[in-house]
Amino acid sequence: MLAHPSPDLYGSDRTFIESVRALAGRWRVVVTLPEDGPLSAVLRDAGAEIVVLPVPVLRKAYLTPLGLVRLMFAAARALPRARRLLRRERAAALYVSTVTLPFWLLAGRVARVPALCHVHEAEDGMPRPMRALLYLPLRLARAVVVNSGATAAAVGGSGARTIYNGVGGPPAEP
Repeated sequence: MLAHPSPDLYGSDRTFIESVRALAGRWRVVVTLPEDGPLSAVLRDAGAEIVVLPVPVLRKAYLTPLGLVRLMFAAARALPRARRLLRRERAAALYVSTVTLPFWLLAGRVARVPALCHVHEAEDGMPRPMRALLYLPLRLARAVVVNSGATAAAVGGSGARTIYNGVGGPPAEP
């Protein structure tokens, strides 16, 4: 099972597609997205099954007192659904694409499914307490993969393994 925060087609989304392609060649791949979008068709073509499951994605809009309350209510609704999906699909492993999906890491822990988190964000510009809070859910993952040395430094090491993005360049020199 793979969880991704966006149905769009930007940089980290394209890296995610490559991860799906690599896995779909060997295993059944179920991808969960919070909503349907352009990424869904590309992932289907790559060999994945898509399940739309609205799970909160951390956004700056949640960094207000009212936003935090909304986030907690959304998480309370989403966590049981995510756990049920993991169990229904008999997930052997969970790949969480980014730290903005901490509730998937929690769902994996509750469902006893080993999780890997692929971190793409180097949020070193935010205050240290906020950064520590953002990266705290990584402790729920069995493994952490980062995309650069800067990201590894931002997450504080935490035993993270650096694997550079596997997105190919253009077919000819621009």
